[in-house]
Amino acid sequence: MAGDVVGNAPQLDVIRARVAAFAAEAQARQVVLLEMSGHVLAAAGAAWQDDVALGALLAGLFGSARALAAIFGEADFRAFFQQGNAVSIYTLLISDRWLLVTVFDRQSQVGMVRMLATQAATALGDDLARLATADVTAVRATIHSQAFRASFDDTLERLFQDEPQTANEER
Repeated sequence: MAGDVVGNAPQLDVIRARVAAFAAEAQARQVVLLEMSGHVLAAAGAAWQDDVALGALLAGLFGSARALAAIFGEADFRAFFQQGNAVSIYTLLISDRWLLVTVFDRQSQVGMVRMLATQAATALGDDLARLATADVTAVRATIHSQAFRASFDDTLERLFQDEPQTANEER
């Protein structure tokens, strides 16, 4: 989606405005909305030193959390809270594809940040789903070959299905 969002500037502007509004209301130092791949879609507040490293670290954190959740019989862990001396970080998974990362200090209460992040994530989930749908529609529109289009659609269905296929089902 990183390269596809250019044609969806109005939708992306709505998402960026929601992130900025959430950051202001939560009195956060920094808020970043990123894809699980690490691509930053929107940011508000102070700049990150290294967006790519942050994205990779958080994606790895959520990947290991899924394995940990399975050990405890949970479907998933959808939120993480890290508390430091000066700053804390609250990270919330949105629709299994995006992360809303909020960095805040002692002037913000963790309960308020969690509540506001949950509200923002709900609104952003709807916006992001529309953006993702528009991206797939735009890609499909550029595919002229019927055989390639069928293969493309089949690949998308496999990628986003709930249960992985076994080797025998793929043949």
